Amino acid sequence: METAALIKRVLQFGDQHAFAQLVQQHQSALRYSLRQWVGWDTSLADDLAQEVFLKAYRKLHQFQAQAKFSTWLYRIAYTTWLNYIDKQRVQEAPLDELTEARCDKSIQQAGAAIDIERALRQLTVPQRVAIHLCLQRGFSHGDAADIMNLPLGTVKTHVNRGREQLTHLMRDYQEAANGNA
Repeated sequence: METAALIKRVLQFGDQHAFAQLVQQHQSALRYSLRQWVGWDTSLADDLAQEVFLKAYRKLHQFQAQAKFSTWLYRIAYTTWLNYIDKQRVQEAPLDELTEARCDKSIQQAGAAIDIERALRQLTVPQRVAIHLCLQRGFSHGDAADIMNLPLGTVKTHVNRGREQLTHLMRDYQEAANGNA
């Protein structure tokens, strides 16, 4: 069933099965995004995802079909994540051994994934989120601007500056790897 029809069933009839279908359609991508935003803490990301879907259920009547449902849902996720950071006053820590150990790819792939994660961690939070939304999740710049509640030009700037910084950082990592080889 299409998203609009599922939303209509939830709003008109309180159809929890229809909402469960909405959750099923979006939970995997949303949980992945939250995991990346919280530094791969799976249980925290899952807790935040649950909170996001509860908020979405409670606020579904506020959804306006002018934007895509996924954009609206990611806006809730982004706000929930920012609120968590504000409440916890969490300082972003560098990657630890546990995070590095979670990479179950080949040694080269794991090394590259760790380098990319380290480089992403050096970006500002808005740059990192804008890059994640636009380049990894495929949201348009306009949708990312809606999610982040920022002007379109600001999101484009975050993506471009973040991309430039990542290119520079990854070049540094590659040079260091070649020098150590």
